[in-house]
Amino acid sequence: MGRMLLGISLLLNIALLGGGAYMFMKGSVAPSEDGRTAIVLDKGEKAFVLTEMRALLETVHAVLLAVEDGDMKEAGIAARKFGMADMQAAPKSLMLKMPMGFKSLGHAMHTGWDTIANEAESMGDKKKVTVLLTEQLGRCTACHSAFKLK
Repeated sequence: MGRMLLGISLLLNIALLGGGAYMFMKGSVAPSEDGRTAIVLDKGEKAFVLTEMRALLETVHAVLLAVEDGDMKEAGIAARKFGMADMQAAPKSLMLKMPMGFKSLGHAMHTGWDTIANEAESMGDKKKVTVLLTEQLGRCTACHSAFKLK
């Protein structure tokens, strides 16, 4: 009897882990009429993501202004705000709801800001920072082309 309970417990744990891994990969998504993947969020989560997106656009602007002024230190400071350390601010519930493609783009976005910050802080070439910023905007475009919030 004890072995049977242990076996059932083990199977249930495996099923729960498998289900959790599946949800981590798939996220909370629905099809949409425009062909993008709709990510289903509650009001607070949606507000958080939209606020982050606006702040990212403001960061693009701040970095460009700093580069134009030749203030690479300020460009680095602006970019660093959204590096990998910023990912810790995301509500944990979002990590389960976001599909893997969104998470991958988000990770690339945050590491990209760190790369820009590193280049600017080392008084790197303005052209290189601009190229890196263009890559960042490509990630924005890819994400907005593939996903929408619902």
